[in-house]
Amino acid sequence: LFTSITVACTAQFPKSLKEVTNAVQGVTGGGLTNDEVVAGLKEALEQGAGQAVATGSAVDGFWNDDQLRIPFPPEAEKVRSTLLGLGMRGPVEDFEHTMNTAAEQAVKEALPILRDAVLGMSIGDGFTILRGGERAATNYLQDKTTAPLREKFRPIVEQANDEVALTNAWEPLASAYNKAAL
Repeated sequence: LFTSITVACTAQFPKSLKEVTNAVQGVTGGGLTNDEVVAGLKEALEQGAGQAVATGSAVDGFWNDDQLRIPFPPEAEKVRSTLLGLGMRGPVEDFEHTMNTAAEQAVKEALPILRDAVLGMSIGDGFTILRGGERAATNYLQDKTTAPLREKFRPIVEQANDEVALTNAWEPLASAYNKAAL
């Protein structure tokens, strides 16, 4: 769940070099100095961070967005398949929805960490992003924010799991699976 939230926080940043370059040029105009390029890039990424957090933290922000939606854990796919075979689509979806609701609550805390990563960007980092591939900005932010986001999210996700009763959603699934596996 922590990894899914971390990835989701950066999922809505400008995805292509063209988007970032256009944003930078829109902010700074034509002939750009190194400082202007990095300032424009920082502004574009900061706006992207705000949009990503706003989208993710909205009610059903994760659930209703295919890019953000957290699916049933891949390591439990056999459990999911068995439960669906038993006609338990509703409880499986309830569990997935509950995970996504917990993520919505946690992602609200991401913005300061994302902003710190953007504000800490060096000129070299900025040009690496601009010269990088399609995911250069996302990769930079994931590299700079994954550890602090996990640290920040762990207690929030645990509390959110309690508040949205994730365990209560999981227990009937585990029980049904265990009975079917016998």
